[in-house]
Amino acid sequence: MNKTVRLLVVCIFLATSTLAAGYIVSGLGIWSLLMVVLVTVWLIGVRGGWNWLASIMLSCFIGASIVGFWIGYNESWIWFALAGLIATLSAWDLNHFLLRWQPCDRRSLAVGEKTNQGEITGDEAFSQPGFDLEQNHLNRLLAVVALGFLLAVLALTIHTSQL
Repeated sequence: MNKTVRLLVVCIFLATSTLAAGYIVSGLGIWSLLMVVLVTVWLIGVRGGWNWLASIMLSCFIGASIVGFWIGYNESWIWFALAGLIATLSAWDLNHFLLRWQPCDRRSLAVGEKTNQGEITGDEAFSQPGFDLEQNHLNRLLAVVALGFLLAVLALTIHTSQL
């Protein structure tokens, strides 16, 4: 669980920093302050357990990318926006995974419970059979992100000529 929370925070910071860097490179440094506000609100929401905030932040980051295209597009902006949106989608997915995981976290194999093998302690509760759900989700997310990024790069770099 700690791995997912750490990865969520990394994705939020990565999304913010890439979009803010895109604004700065495009000469729109003042707009990068918007990204600082968004990351602050999102991290407060994660810490405070505001379940409804992830979808709103996804919309805000998509909107920030659109604004960047609209008011200050240059050739490098597309790469910053692509990286930022992939990180934003990953953060949104991890946030929703944590929300779905929380009810499962209060399982019958609680720390201190006696089993046939003895008492369950700390991380052993997560190592029981069937508790590799987190790792499976992270592996699947990595595969989707890598494939999505590869396809986006191919779409942006391959040019066709009209016949």
